[in-house]
Amino acid sequence: MEQINKFVTKYGVIILIALSLLNFFNSCGTKGSIKQTNKRIDNVVKRDSLNVEIQSIEREIVILKTAREVVYTNNAIVRTTARPDDVMNEYSTKIDELQKKLDKLKNGK
Repeated sequence: MEQINKFVTKYGVIILIALSLLNFFNSCGTKGSIKQTNKRIDNVVKRDSLNVEIQSIEREIVILKTAREVVYTNNAIVRTTARPDDVMNEYSTKIDELQKKLDKLKNGK
């Protein structure tokens, strides 16, 4: 035990200074890598939000196409609100608008 105390009193400060310097030199380059990682994360978030919007538009197009087909095949629509042709034309117009928006987003990607 005495030998350990002698060693620590003689070399303890030098060991602490050496370990502190090694720790300092080890952490010098982390700031740049953190900035690069943050840039990558931002790019991933932007791509994900764009993909979510594209998928939402594609889903709405499929829903409208299905609704248009249901209206077309279902001849039991009561003519008090709208004629089947008018409803189908409305769906087609919405599909065309969404398709243009989707094409613009995909080309901008």
